Amino acid sequence: MDAAFPTPEEAARGSDPDARVLFVDQSPNGAFAVVFLEYNPEARPTPYAVLCERADDGWARSIDGSGGGWGWMIAHEDRVRAELGVTWRWEPPRAEWDTPPPPSPAPPGDVQPW
Repeated sequence: MDAAFPTPEEAARGSDPDARVLFVDQSPNGAFAVVFLEYNPEARPTPYAVLCERADDGWARSIDGSGGGWGWMIAHEDRVRAELGVTWRWEPPRAEWDTPPPPSPAPPGDVQPW
């Protein structure tokens, strides 16, 4: 994990003071937070979602994704065997905790999965 910060907002922004925090949603157990950021608010706003994780010495940036719409991220200490995570949505910004990953897209009709 990255360096620890006192808040998830500061961890999500990191060294970019121009990123604007729009919304923060913490997991029910307080171990994770999704921070919704906006870059370039004056020119061409770019939405960004950052999953931050609480550590002994503060908050650290964990996983992130750009774009609007929605996304899913693993939100569990065991990243390999995690079956639940967080689904985040932009309209309006919100997070749904302890959700399963979305189904994998089906292969094209002429491709056989192996």
